[in-house]
Amino acid sequence: MKKCLWMAFAMFLSFSIVKGEDLDTAQSKETKHSGVNNVVTNKFRDNWFISLGLGGDVYMGQNDKAMSFGDRIGFTGHISGGKWIVPWFGAQIAIDGYRLKGASYSGNGAYIQGWTDNKYFSQKWYAASPHVDMLFNLSNLFGRYNSKRVYEPVIYTGFGFITDKNFDNFSQATHFGLINKFRVADAWDLNLNLRFALVNNDCDGQGGSRGDLIGGLTVGASYKFKKRTFTSFAEASENTFKQPVSTENNNDDAKLKALENQLSASEKEVENLRENVKDLENQLAEANKKVEDAEKNVSVPGLTLYFTADSYTVQSRDLYLLKNLARQMKDNPNQKYVVCGYADSKTGEASYNEALRNKRAQSVINKLVSYGVDKDQLIKETKDSSLNPFGAYVLDRAVMITEK
Repeated sequence: MKKCLWMAFAMFLSFSIVKGEDLDTAQSKETKHSGVNNVVTNKFRDNWFISLGLGGDVYMGQNDKAMSFGDRIGFTGHISGGKWIVPWFGAQIAIDGYRLKGASYSGNGAYIQGWTDNKYFSQKWYAASPHVDMLFNLSNLFGRYNSKRVYEPVIYTGFGFITDKNFDNFSQATHFGLINKFRVADAWDLNLNLRFALVNNDCDGQGGSRGDLIGGLTVGASYKFKKRTFTSFAEASENTFKQPVSTENNNDDAKLKALENQLSASEKEVENLRENVKDLENQLAEANKKVEDAEKNVSVPGLTLYFTADSYTVQSRDLYLLKNLARQMKDNPNQKYVVCGYADSKTGEASYNEALRNKRAQSVINKLVSYGVDKDQLIKETKDSSLNPFGAYVLDRAVMITEK
C-alpha cells in the first residue's frame, strides 16, 4: 500500500509538471482552452491551496453494540495541500490524525483500556492516515465557473493507508467525503467536511468478516495561494489579440525547436521521478524484510479465553485468536505451553467444577491440535484459585495459555 501511495504521488507530480509548464517562447504568447467552463488551463504555480480541520470521529467496527454512540466519539484532525487543475477537478495530498475508541471481546486484544458495562473491554488508540485524493467541484462541474460563488459542494475520493502511533498495525484505507466550502474572502474558505475512511477489519485489532468504517465531521479553513482564479477564454483571447505581433512569431522552426527542448526537459524530470520511486521501492522492500525477520523472533504471548457458565465449548469469536496462536506455536516447536483450566468457585459443586476445568482445558487443547500444533507441546493443568483480574468472579470461567 505504501508503494502504491508513492507511485500515485509521483504520477500526480509529473502530470502537474508537464501540464503546468509554460510552453511559450519569450517572443510568443499562446492560450490553451480547457474545454470545460470556457476557461484557460492554468499554470503549475497557479491555484494551490492548504487546508486544516478539527472535529470528531466514530469508529464503526464489529462490537459497536458494546458501547453507546457517545462513548465512541473520538477526536480527529487533518491537514492537506493540493491544486485545482481545472475549475471542477483537482488533487490533494492529506494526512488525517485520529483518537479512536472501540470495544473488544478479549482482554488480550489490542489497545485495551478497561471494562465496559456489557462484558466487553473498552479500547482507545491513536492513528494516522496519509492519502492521495481526487477532488470534484460539483458547482463548477455542472454549472458555469464563478470565482465569487459563496457556497460550493466538493466531493472527493482517494486511497492511502492507516497505522497506529507505534507503527505496529498497518491497514489500507479508502477515503471519501463531502466538503461544504463557504467563501469568506478571496484567499480564505471555511470548510465543513463530512468524511469517511474504509479500513481493513483488523485495524482495531479485532477479526471479522467485513471492513470497518471511520466516520467524522470537521470544521476548518483553506488558504488559497495566488493565482487563485481561472481566466476566461474570452479574456485571454482578447489580451492576446491586442498584443503586438512581430515577424519573429511566424518562425515555425523556432517554435518547434523551443517545444522540443521543453519536452525533452519534461521527459528528464519524469525519468528522475521514476528513479526516485524505484529507490523508494527498494527501501520499502528492505524495511519489510526487517519487519518479517523481527516477527519471526517474537515470542508467543499469554492468552486467556473466556467461557459462558457451565460451558466448555470454545466460542466462535475466539477461534481467530487460537488460529494465530497455533501458527506461532508451530513456528516454535521446541517451546512447551501450559493450558490451564479455571471455573468460578461461586457456581456449582467442587467436584463438578473440577471436571469442568478439565473439560475446558481439554477443549482448547483439541482445537490447537486440530490446527496442527504438536500435542507434546501442550501441558494440561487445572487450578481452583481465582483468576479475576478485573474483580468479577465470572472471569474465572476461563482457560489461560502461557509459555512453560
